[in-house]
Amino acid sequence: MNVQVTEEQGWVRTLLIDVPYDELKPEFEKALKKIRKDAKMEGFRKGKVPMGIIKRLYGAQVELDTLEDMLPEILHKAFVEKELKVVTRPTVNKIDFHPGSDLSLEVRVEVEPEFELKKYENFKFDYDVYEVTEDDIAEAIEKIREKYSNWETLEDEPAAENDHVVLDMQKLDESGMPLVGEKIEEFYPISDGGELTEIGRQLLGAKKGETRKIVYAFPNDDDPEAPVAPGPCEVTVKEVYRQVLPDIDDELAKDTGEFETLEEMRKDIEERIRTSAQKNFDDVLYEKIIDKLIENNPFDLPEGMIEERLDDLINDFKKEAERNGDEVDEDEIRRKYRDMVVSQIKWQLIRDKLIKHFDIKVEDDAVRKEFEKLTAEYNLPNIDAAWESFRLDFSQYSRLASRVLSQRLFEELKSRQKLKEKKITIKDIRKANEKRAKKSA
Repeated sequence: MNVQVTEEQGWVRTLLIDVPYDELKPEFEKALKKIRKDAKMEGFRKGKVPMGIIKRLYGAQVELDTLEDMLPEILHKAFVEKELKVVTRPTVNKIDFHPGSDLSLEVRVEVEPEFELKKYENFKFDYDVYEVTEDDIAEAIEKIREKYSNWETLEDEPAAENDHVVLDMQKLDESGMPLVGEKIEEFYPISDGGELTEIGRQLLGAKKGETRKIVYAFPNDDDPEAPVAPGPCEVTVKEVYRQVLPDIDDELAKDTGEFETLEEMRKDIEERIRTSAQKNFDDVLYEKIIDKLIENNPFDLPEGMIEERLDDLINDFKKEAERNGDEVDEDEIRRKYRDMVVSQIKWQLIRDKLIKHFDIKVEDDAVRKEFEKLTAEYNLPNIDAAWESFRLDFSQYSRLASRVLSQRLFEELKSRQKLKEKKITIKDIRKANEKRAKKSA
């Protein structure tokens, strides 16, 4: 195969590819043998028709059909031979082939842009660092206490704010008479999120066996979504339940099955909170670094590369629209998402260059460690078997390996910037959220 490459304007390349017939012939013969194997003809047994007759009858069409199947591989070999990083689907401008003759192709492609990585370090950023407080740890411990709590029934104590009640509820008409078929049994909390519920406000202080008249909106069984006006109701308290929280001690830590002492559990809680909260701040910093890298390493992109990425995006929108019975405005999508697509492509190219520049690699052990971290909460009975199954799924494994690669790249880039650290606590985050809520209101 002979390949000649002509550089045109921008990133366009035209390839002239000549393939001698002798290089194509083995595939043609393989296809003809397949036909012969199943060929039936009067005077011959199945599969015994002479090859000469098969070639005379089917040869020309088989060569044309087989060549069509061979084109992707021919183009791939040409791109590899000329070390072209092709980023658009090839356009065949001209093809010259006749059965029994050499192949001549003219193909147009766009290639990956070449650019110099000019600046990637010493940018200045504000960087939030999460500081775990006693409030964080106390909240986490309270959730653990609730998880391992017990409920006891109260025989002669009034229902308090944190209790739950089981009620027999009889709907009444306006005169106070029971409505036939309008009686239900329900379980209700007296308060929810620290606030008394509507039922709780009317039953606070009630004891087991006590009957009260309250106002309640019975649900509409025919249309659960329909609004229902509240009306009179008679309720009898069947049970009052109170949550009994375990003490905060080593026994609580042991109940989780993960720790021997309260101190061990506290340290683990602190680290988990710090890691989880800090990830959000690290993601923000990573986005800032990416924006700076794109801004300080300008280069142009092949138009075809942008359009093909937009085509893929439009196809995704179309699939979603079909499921919802909607329509897609392709021109609007191209206008709206072009800048985003350009940024994504540029970052992808810069990222690849940085990974090569820093010689960042991901070992199988590192991917497994990340896999174990992600699956820890599921308590898999056989982690080795789960890992081996995961490794065989190329798509999943590649995604996780890419994630680890991105983490390592971020750490490398982060270490090369000038960061002005600011400590942030849960109180700071809540204040900021309150301000945003007030503004949006």
